[in-house]
Amino acid sequence: DLDALGVEGRIANVLAALASGDVGPRTALVGHMPGIGQLAAELLGTAHPFDFKKGAVACLAFDATPARGAAWLWSPGEAAAQSSSP
Repeated sequence: DLDALGVEGRIANVLAALASGDVGPRTALVGHMPGIGQLAAELLGTAHPFDFKKGAVACLAFDATPARGAAWLWSPGEAAAQSSSP
């Protein structure tokens, strides 16, 4: 339970909490736009926030330092398109 991850949390505080080792090796962050998109962009070192659609999920993989790449990004609209393709 980290205060940095609360409603009033700031991106810099979340980054500090992640870097501190106070979280486990696998950590799920849940949020709403625009904050979660800004956090993903900061973690990946991009200038533009991610545009998460409602229900979207992203997996970011890091070792000791940020890998600067998303392992995957999925949204419900993609699932619907995949299930309707031949």
